[in-house]
Amino acid sequence: MLYQIFSEIRKQFSQRKKYRSHPTVLLSLAMLSFRIYGFDFSVTTCYDLNFSEKWLHQSPEAPPVFTNTDTAYHDIPLAMHIVFDEYSRNHFGIADLSFSYKIIREDGSLFKDSSEIIAFTGIADTDTGALLSVCSPQITFPRKEKTGTCQLIVTAEDRISGKKNTRKKKIVLARYPSPDPNRFDVISFNVWVHNYCSNPDPARAVAAFIWFVNSESSNNDRIFWPVFYFFQCLFHNNPVLVEKLMEVYLRNTARVKEYTVLLLRVIEVDRKKTWPITGMQWKKFDTMKETGFLDPFTITIKSKSVQFMELGFYYYGRYDMIRFLIGCLGANTAQGYEEFIGHCKKYDATLAETIDKETALQFNAYAGKILSTAYSKHQLIRMYCDYTLTYEHLSSDAKQALRAIVLGAGKKTG
Repeated sequence: MLYQIFSEIRKQFSQRKKYRSHPTVLLSLAMLSFRIYGFDFSVTTCYDLNFSEKWLHQSPEAPPVFTNTDTAYHDIPLAMHIVFDEYSRNHFGIADLSFSYKIIREDGSLFKDSSEIIAFTGIADTDTGALLSVCSPQITFPRKEKTGTCQLIVTAEDRISGKKNTRKKKIVLARYPSPDPNRFDVISFNVWVHNYCSNPDPARAVAAFIWFVNSESSNNDRIFWPVFYFFQCLFHNNPVLVEKLMEVYLRNTARVKEYTVLLLRVIEVDRKKTWPITGMQWKKFDTMKETGFLDPFTITIKSKSVQFMELGFYYYGRYDMIRFLIGCLGANTAQGYEEFIGHCKKYDATLAETIDKETALQFNAYAGKILSTAYSKHQLIRMYCDYTLTYEHLSSDAKQALRAIVLGAGKKTG
């Protein structure tokens, strides 16, 4: 049954696409919860590799929050985000900031010693009291590293004033936790998945996958495919999680084994890395290699799936999906439809050709319902909508519809 269901879906999928993002790094003073006089900075390490992008679509009323993590696992990258405060500017309003960092092992030996890194150089808004570094280095501990507590030492310099400062932070390198699916229930699993965009927690990924496949929720296609795609993204972007899943493969139920093979075939894992899987099991999903790993926008268009529209941002953290929904708001008029198709062509001209006016009208109706519900409940969606309404070009119809959603949410909460 599983093979038949996916065989029907895979007929619609044939292409793969990646998104690129260009983060803006200027932060507002009102968005920080601290203020220290004199040149200073803070250091945060977390699994959120796209934090800078979230600042791009923030609003002063609801900024994204740093989710600090002190624990690292082998081969899973940590991002280091640096926020500067009380920096100097020259008479042209230009700020010039840099930093370097070291990581000292528990035995005192040196693991990493960076050269000078440009954090920000250029005109800084005079109303801004803090800046997020344009560079967010990723720290990855290879498997050969011994577990233990390391010390991260960051030295930053304000090159306008010549002032320097140093901050220290502990990072605990730990073994990846043994999967315990019993730690989840329906509520805790939903919370973990929905929060993953703003607070990534890969340490629970293997346990979550096993729990979900064994749960009743996975029998519902409307729930299964969006969540399964979330796991595709997660395991595709963190290859070490594939290895952790394979370590417990033989101890899992037949159902989990089957869905594990499906997952690995779709994300195109090398056969040599899946030794516990028999040739017959592997061949069962051989056609999945024709599908390949797809982004949620492509899946939404090719499958015309409302579910992927609705869950694209919650599960995948793709701002492009919210921008797509906003574009759908104007697709019910001739002008709005033309602008919407033009925006879709930026992703893929072939995909845009598959959206006829009837499909656009369906997307328009669903987009309005999805955004109306999500705007008041999801902080990051609210930020993006506010940002788009204020700064981005929209068709008059889409702008009017989006403004109605924003004002309507304000009345409900007012």
